[in-house]
Amino acid sequence: MISAPNFLIYKNERNAKVYSSATFDIFKTINKDIKKLVSPKSQIDQLLKDIPDNLNTQTKLPNLDLFYNLSSKYLKRSSIDLDRSTATITIVSMPELQYRFIQGASSKFGISIVDSDVDFKNGFVDGEILLGFDDE
Repeated sequence: MISAPNFLIYKNERNAKVYSSATFDIFKTINKDIKKLVSPKSQIDQLLKDIPDNLNTQTKLPNLDLFYNLSSKYLKRSSIDLDRSTATITIVSMPELQYRFIQGASSKFGISIVDSDVDFKNGFVDGEILLGFDDE
């Protein structure tokens, strides 16, 4: 009974330190310039106020999911650059016939093959494709 209050105070202080540390880590991932948390609510409000309004615009991607469904088995890596309206796709061992089909039908997906650095070998295709799309 005598040590219970001291234990509860210790436990409460420890939990407060964990909470404070976790909150600071979250702020640090949002803004690396933050050195100290004084008033988390006002600091997060200030960070939210500094976010430009144009981030709320929606970007409509073409039927990339259809393209991925046709070729996902052969994709090694892909990345999308929304600023340039492009997607870079690395393919491995895709059958040449399937590649030719995708190449010919790409406009039906709302995309175009802007550049390709691929090798054709023994009926298979390996390499990187740069796709372009309109983000209207």
